[in-house]
Amino acid sequence: MRNQNMISKKLTAAGTFLIASAMAPACAPTPDQFFSPVWKLSDNVASNGTSPGALPTGAPTSSPTTTPTSAAPSPTPTPTFHDPDPTPSTSPSPNPSASPTSAPVCDPFGAGDPETEPSLQYSHGVLAHLKYMPDGAAAASSVLDFESRGADVNTDIYLRQVNVPTRPFDQGFATQDGQVLTKPDGSVLMENFNLRFRAQILLPPTYTAKQYQFALLADDGAILSVDEGSGFSSLINDDGTHSTKMACASRPVTLSPRESLPIDVNYFQGPRYHIAVVLMMREWNGSASESECGKSGNDYFFDSTTSPSTPKTPYNDLLSRGWKPVPPEYLYLPGNPPRANPCVH
Repeated sequence: MRNQNMISKKLTAAGTFLIASAMAPACAPTPDQFFSPVWKLSDNVASNGTSPGALPTGAPTSSPTTTPTSAAPSPTPTPTFHDPDPTPSTSPSPNPSASPTSAPVCDPFGAGDPETEPSLQYSHGVLAHLKYMPDGAAAASSVLDFESRGADVNTDIYLRQVNVPTRPFDQGFATQDGQVLTKPDGSVLMENFNLRFRAQILLPPTYTAKQYQFALLADDGAILSVDEGSGFSSLINDDGTHSTKMACASRPVTLSPRESLPIDVNYFQGPRYHIAVVLMMREWNGSASESECGKSGNDYFFDSTTSPSTPKTPYNDLLSRGWKPVPPEYLYLPGNPPRANPCVH
């Protein structure tokens, strides 16, 4: 933790913030950047009217000659994004005046190595909404407990991907400008919380549409819902209090470079200290069978005593059978076009 630079940000029971002091963020976006798309265009995207949300079209940027020797290449179709619209929470809505205007939380569980990851556009990422269980409330044993009794936190959380191997978590959530989220009693929010991850999956433009199987590794409970065109429906339900457990979808879904698949991962962390939530995928092989599905243990898939956590044989075997965490370059933020990610520089 950056104890010397962090400023406590306390949450009221309704989830609004009481900021003890102010600190100018080093690179915090303006409020407009939270709600207006900002696009990082590729070098080969045409600048003569091409939609800023479009992927590279391959169309020539120079004027054609009067007697071309060959036809211009066909442009790559612009993908269609679908704004995720999960079932509204049944908990009271936060005070509208407390809409997020402070710096966001960026990759609270640790980001990947930017030198080895592909360059991400401002539209890439995962958006998460945070809730916590107020003091005095009965302990949560399900993500649904947070839907009915959880208190909202009005700060946006952005991640590169849903890929948190089993590990201890006691540092809490720090915003981009160094503030740490605390509960009304001043304690750091690091247990008994709910994260609802929202994103859209779109395959890279050079890929073809295929069927894929999804799986979750989670400690504690998690539910994966997808919208295949007729609203969100549950694909994996691994709710409840348990150690890191693998749960697999019983059927495939189709992924495409043309149409995004909205996803919703509803996850909760119970008592401290271990957490885990990994969204995995593999090409559908005609069967939902996977020997590791249903197996669990905080030291089964990862060695959480190391930092970062070290994969163990069962997890490495999953990779050898084609499983992988959903890559950052497949994930886009909600919206049509996707909203901007203020954590991508």
